[in-house]
Amino acid sequence: MKKMTILFSLLFAFSCEDKDDSFSIIGKWQYTHILESSGEWRIIVNSDRFNFKESGMVTHTYFEEGEDKSKEVSYTYRVFDRGNISLTIDYGDGNIWRKNIVIESNEIMIWKPTGSSYESEGTKLKRI
Repeated sequence: MKKMTILFSLLFAFSCEDKDDSFSIIGKWQYTHILESSGEWRIIVNSDRFNFKESGMVTHTYFEEGEDKSKEVSYTYRVFDRGNISLTIDYGDGNIWRKNIVIESNEIMIWKPTGSSYESEGTKLKRI
């Protein structure tokens, strides 16, 4: 009987565990794939990295002219619900990126461009 009580106590404790399904953009992310207009994902090599900080600043690191370069710019994002998140990155001088975020998991997200864009159909990022 004592074993059954312990077993049920453990089972109850684990069943009441608080699972955190919340999503946070805070942290380091890297492009991994780009979605072509054909619908196929293409792997990106030497891709851009983003370090989103709680302060509303993001460090964007990219490869240019044979070396890594970084730029710190501001961002905002708004969570309407788990399936509806908008991101705006302001590079200044009118260069503003607007993306809708699709969440695959807390470790993977997809940026979809908003409105007309010269960019791809989407870009997959992985938390690093």
